[in-house]
Amino acid sequence: MNEVVTVGIPFCSETEDLVLAVASVRSQTMEAWRLVLVADGATDSALRLAKKLCDGRIALWNDGERRGLAARLNELSRDCETRYLARMDADDVMHPSRLERQVTHLEQHPTCQLVGTGAYVMDERNQVYGVRQTAELTDTAAAVVRNDFLIHPSVLGRSAWFRGQPYDESYRRSQDKELWCRTWGPGRFSRIPEPLLFFRSPRSISWPKYSASCAMDRRLMRVHGTRLVGRPTAWWRIGASFGKQALAWTAIRAGRDDVLVRGRSCQLLPTERERGQRILDEIAASGRELLSAMAEAETC
Repeated sequence: MNEVVTVGIPFCSETEDLVLAVASVRSQTMEAWRLVLVADGATDSALRLAKKLCDGRIALWNDGERRGLAARLNELSRDCETRYLARMDADDVMHPSRLERQVTHLEQHPTCQLVGTGAYVMDERNQVYGVRQTAELTDTAAAVVRNDFLIHPSVLGRSAWFRGQPYDESYRRSQDKELWCRTWGPGRFSRIPEPLLFFRSPRSISWPKYSASCAMDRRLMRVHGTRLVGRPTAWWRIGASFGKQALAWTAIRAGRDDVLVRGRSCQLLPTERERGQRILDEIAASGRELLSAMAEAETC
């Protein structure tokens, strides 16, 4: 086996976003990859689409069950046969040099176990409108409890580390933050500040998902906060979480949740936005070619 990195993409529904995600993996400058599409209670139409995307380097795992993201990520790490494992969501897009840059980083930093990247932010229409985490990682205990430590679908790590540090499957949300809090230590995590992922973030907030994430964050502070930042700071963050949740509810009721969404990202200069959009459009074009090839194969 010549592959160096396994890319794992859990999915559950049929969407052209999955085709775009796969097209971005196929467009990588580094060729020593394999891709695993992990069906998590996927619909029949989603499974049919995934099967069409498979080839010699793209495999489909399907057990017919809905087990959740953390369980699927643990499954990927247990069965991963390559040195490195890369995360990605089914509605995100890789920059063409993402895998090459991250693998090179880990090869050059043997004590680092996991590396994330900065990210362009795009909306439901594949329009780039911001960036996140385009600065060096602040690698401290205080930083790890914040919500801007690492962008989960941007991370690539050593497969052996993932196997030794499994996700806590009792967390239905914030699985990544729980893992960072539980395993943090100086020098274990890093970030390439360049935007090497196109992260999909709708311009509105889903209240059920947002409130569930706030509840999980409060649970994290109760479990890990005292050890990481001390009891007073941990309980202050728990209180602040309730305030943040109330603010989000008020913004949603007023139809102004887009303001909160924009606040999560940094604005781009026009030239920077055009550069990111051009790269994304090129990948989207390869995705359309992939769809066309799949359609032609069906008619043959």
